[in-house]
Amino acid sequence: MDHLEITHNQEFAFAAVAAMSLVSFATGPQTENELEEIYIQLHDSRRLIQEIEFSLEALDEVKERLQLNYPDAQEAILSDLGRMELDHEEAVEIVNMALDVVKSNKDVEPEKMDVISGLCKVLNLYSEQFNFIT
Repeated sequence: MDHLEITHNQEFAFAAVAAMSLVSFATGPQTENELEEIYIQLHDSRRLIQEIEFSLEALDEVKERLQLNYPDAQEAILSDLGRMELDHEEAVEIVNMALDVVKSNKDVEPEKMDVISGLCKVLNLYSEQFNFIT
């Protein structure tokens, strides 16, 4: 993430887009269902729709980073997320969005759930508080 001055809503938008993208690329290219779910989440979240242009730009940036080198991008994005000043409710909302992306597929792959666990860790959440049942 660039070190430009961004609003808190933009920080939240980046975090949400990054989290959803991380899980969608965890096992290779995004599925059509995952991409569709990301767009649904963008338009269903009041905060993301207010920052839709920023959110779409962030989505393109994160997607490009993940396609080039997923392991390095994952590490950098998780590090960025860990430094953000998100409150508990925001962190829960972000993980729930990422979970919805995972659940958009017929089969839930363990690697994607590992990413969810990693998100919980950097966002200081307990994974037990989320409904992982699909």
